[in-house]
Amino acid sequence: LFWNLMLAAFTAAAMTRKWEKNQDLMPYVIIVGSMTQVFFLGISLFVENPFARIPVIPPDGNGLNPLLRHPGMIIHPPMLYLGYTGFTVPFVFAMAALIARRFDGSWLRTTRRWTLVAWLFLGVGLILGGRWAYDVLGWGGYWAWDPIENSSLLPWLTGTAFLHSVMIQEKKGMFKGWNVGLIIITYLLVVLGTLNVRGGLVSSVHAFAESNVGWWLLAFLTFMSLFSIYWVYERRDQLKSDDQIKSFLSRESFFMINNFLFLSIAAVTFIGTYFPVPSELITGQRVTVAAPFYLKVN
Repeated sequence: LFWNLMLAAFTAAAMTRKWEKNQDLMPYVIIVGSMTQVFFLGISLFVENPFARIPVIPPDGNGLNPLLRHPGMIIHPPMLYLGYTGFTVPFVFAMAALIARRFDGSWLRTTRRWTLVAWLFLGVGLILGGRWAYDVLGWGGYWAWDPIENSSLLPWLTGTAFLHSVMIQEKKGMFKGWNVGLIIITYLLVVLGTLNVRGGLVSSVHAFAESNVGWWLLAFLTFMSLFSIYWVYERRDQLKSDDQIKSFLSRESFFMINNFLFLSIAAVTFIGTYFPVPSELITGQRVTVAAPFYLKVN
């Protein structure tokens, strides 16, 4: 329900901009944005209705879980979901640009501020969550490489890489396909993170109980992955850069190296976080990795 509220607010705010410059782009923006909105509305209406009545009226509860009675926990979840839903806006503009064959960079200028806002909210959410874990869970630090922590970190890493390389495309016309790929990956990691929290994909102290939502989220993640891959493949010729990196010591080269660094950290964290899933499918045993793995490799 909160996802729907935040997503509707972000999408509505993005739609208030002037349409004159992007009349051919905006209808596709609405269509692609509505795909995500309609899916989550359907989940709330038909799968996990938050207003469904239970057969027995329960007695008074025990109050809020003591672990959650912390100032950081008041702000942490809203910040995190604001970051999650905020990254939907640049994704839908990128997909609209692919569908409408608009590769002049206008979608980048339109969405850069939205990306910064989403990145900022997600970053603040991560910091507040780390503070809560440090004070309440007694992990001995702000970050324990818990699977749900990592699920939130992954789109932040790829979103950070996108914010760096998008400047090169605006100035030099380079990294067109790279930037589209980055924002698509960021969006898919947001959906995957939501699946991890609500579907019980990986065991975590943060995760909700397992529910039917997980299978629906997995189906939606698969559909949006195939949808994105199709349009990238269809427009692959138009996604070629206007210029090439001419020197290893150039600014563009260092931006690309910086991106590879962020993506390498994301890849290692992704493999470690979701390794229990294929291990259980193949061997029947859920094998997990702990903080020492992440610390050593990263």
